[in-house]
Amino acid sequence: MKNVQIAIVIVALMFSAFTSSAYELWLGCTKIPKASIDKPGTWDMTRSSITGTNLNLVSFNSRDADNPIANAEETMGSGNTKEKVDNWNVFFDRLSEIAKSGMAPIARTQVEYEGGPERPTIEERLESEFLQAEKFGYKIGSLMPYASKLGEEPGNPTIIFSNDDLRRIREWLDSDPETAGVKIITNLRLFNKNSFLADLEDRGQYIDSYTFEAAPEKFYEDRGNRQAMLETFINNPLLQDKDIIFQIPLSIWEYEDEPGATNYQIVRNFMKWLGDEYGTEWLQSDRVKFLITTYSPPIPFYPEVSQNERLYRNTQTGLMLSLIEQEPLFAGRLKNPDGSVKRPTKAKAYSYKRTIDVITDVDESDDEFETFYAAPNPTIGQLTLSLSVAWRLFNLQGTEVNEGFGRDVDMGLLPNGIYVLIADDRSIRINKQ
Repeated sequence: MKNVQIAIVIVALMFSAFTSSAYELWLGCTKIPKASIDKPGTWDMTRSSITGTNLNLVSFNSRDADNPIANAEETMGSGNTKEKVDNWNVFFDRLSEIAKSGMAPIARTQVEYEGGPERPTIEERLESEFLQAEKFGYKIGSLMPYASKLGEEPGNPTIIFSNDDLRRIREWLDSDPETAGVKIITNLRLFNKNSFLADLEDRGQYIDSYTFEAAPEKFYEDRGNRQAMLETFINNPLLQDKDIIFQIPLSIWEYEDEPGATNYQIVRNFMKWLGDEYGTEWLQSDRVKFLITTYSPPIPFYPEVSQNERLYRNTQTGLMLSLIEQEPLFAGRLKNPDGSVKRPTKAKAYSYKRTIDVITDVDESDDEFETFYAAPNPTIGQLTLSLSVAWRLFNLQGTEVNEGFGRDVDMGLLPNGIYVLIADDRSIRINKQ
């Protein structure tokens, strides 16, 4: 009878695995502290769960002396060239293979254009980008060619990547099997809904993903027609195979309608707003990415948790971990007793309490079941259960691949994919990356 129960659970979870996925979290690398490579335990759960990076690495000041919160901590961009190369290699070596495959930005004014200063050709710049990736220890999974002004001076004209420029990038990438799978991303800051749709018809054949500059107030105030463009992304059939990347900047700022709120609280309340305004089904997709980055003056990078791992912290990694672990709540996967979608309240969005909701086939109202979860999930190998139990691990073919007793589950030698962990009558879907 037990084998029959296990089979039923696995079939149910197999169905959910193939019909839905989860939004992803990407890490912005602009202000990573150098000490992070010596303190992996302060952000271990986050680094094992992220699925991408923004590869803007070395062009920032080494210190932020005007920022008392970050304590003027040296960033990875400080030091001589050899120190930078060595430090970044250590940093990326500690990320999963999927996470170290990041997005490399290329400004239009960094390559040659008519009337501009001497610059490398597009092809020369691409070759340089991939050589730098090899040198620093990361992989380029996507390129973001974006419009820019020379020297970022307001009076200079904005230079854009034309249709022909994007064609040249695509052809260069496709000429080598090693780079043919690299995606092309573009930034939406120059568009409104109508011009964006026109651009989609013109250049859309070369674009795989689009990024929103997603400071929350820009969406609330509908700057740049962001709300209409997001509705278009969610509903337009032409865009269902395109990724949406929300680039959310953190800094020491306050939103005037949320006085006293921290970055952690403002961003989580923005996540709540997205689900409230546009529904949650679209958030249940890995084509939706949230890139959490920080600029000057930056907020602290770590630690991710405190109070014996019971509280999230108002840090870059603390915020990211909370959005990863509480994805079922923000993405509308949880149900109320009446079957309606459970939505986070503002108090829940503001809360630092580390609670992890999991989707199981167990009636959560039954008092005999304590809260049971596994973290981090997704994982690159090591998994910790909330309870000490006898457990069995199955792949989606129903084959048992591991078993044990306790809280620790080692998946390090297993292939990446979806697994089902069974403990008594409880089950959790595990994503091994």
